[in-house]
Amino acid sequence: MDVLNIKVEKICPSPLNPRKTFDQSAIEELAGNIEKQGLLQPITVRVLNKEVALNEDIGEVIEVPGLYEIICGERRYRAFLLLKEKEDSENIEKVKNHRKKTDKYQTIPCIVREMTDDEAFDAMITENLQRQDVDPIEEAFAFSQLLEKGNTVEDIAIRFGKSNRFVFDRVKLNSLIPEYKKMLKDNMLPISGAMMLAKLTEEEQTKLLEDLTDDDSITVGDIKSLIDDMFMNLDNALWAENDTWPNNEFKICKECQCNTANHGCLFYEMNNKGQKCTNRECYRNKTIGYVLKKLGEESNLVKAGESLDFGKTVVIKDKIGTYASDEAKLLYEKIYEKIESLGYKVVDPNECFKFKSRANEDQLKEKNRKQRSLPVHRSISI
Repeated sequence: MDVLNIKVEKICPSPLNPRKTFDQSAIEELAGNIEKQGLLQPITVRVLNKEVALNEDIGEVIEVPGLYEIICGERRYRAFLLLKEKEDSENIEKVKNHRKKTDKYQTIPCIVREMTDDEAFDAMITENLQRQDVDPIEEAFAFSQLLEKGNTVEDIAIRFGKSNRFVFDRVKLNSLIPEYKKMLKDNMLPISGAMMLAKLTEEEQTKLLEDLTDDDSITVGDIKSLIDDMFMNLDNALWAENDTWPNNEFKICKECQCNTANHGCLFYEMNNKGQKCTNRECYRNKTIGYVLKKLGEESNLVKAGESLDFGKTVVIKDKIGTYASDEAKLLYEKIYEKIESLGYKVVDPNECFKFKSRANEDQLKEKNRKQRSLPVHRSISI
């Protein structure tokens, strides 16, 4: 294959290149090596556009290449550009001192290939993803571009010698909010932690960002702990033993994709940690629905404005623990609001009752007869 020496100023990087970041110190080191040893491997380019020019030999106007676009070798091109700039600066001084200019770095050895945009992009992807120091975010972008062009996860995995899960996890990195992408690039966030964060919604990622440490780096343990707390525990849900709903109002958790146990490929980091719900709103609505279903079984609930007569049942607000999560506090507030919106009374037990007992009514009546009479009211604690 022929190698042509093309003027450096007629060559430009490609916007299609998935590699967007370059280590400037590494480019300078490469430039030093080229200066000592020469360019060992030509760069690969394609004709970007054509211009018209006069061919003096035949006396006709013909089309000639205008600009060339880099397909492979942008690092080498950038290093060569530094050497050209250095040579240009030295040539200015040589002219002043009436010395002969040099043109060692005015042209760069190139292999020119005819390529469509798709072919060029495919070649760039291949070159970049075969590097040892490939950036995970750039890898994620490249994989996603291949998927958009009709490749399957399996195709990509086989092509680059990766597992299907690796490709899937890398593509998910595109879902990271910009703050996490920067932290990953700056080595402040481990790749395994970034993959876990990428599986959350943008809102959840932002919320988690507020809770993360302000230290120079974040550990995988920090992220696992926060994500584990963020999801709702289905094993301890009120409806865990009775997940049935009239008119199929809610989907059964065992069949729902918001249950991490049903999406092991996505949330494999949470295996053996029980069932977790990733849909807060559904979890809240289900909890409220369960409470209302159980209240509906009680025919003597005290309504707003009614007195607490014997034989009726009133809903009481239990004290929420000091260490309860913000999610738990919000959930209970919503439950009480919903009950009140249906016209039922919700009372603070500390303001209405002197004592609390789990004894049944007959036991309390006998106790009052032997001691002293106290008014007895049934209550439901949420």
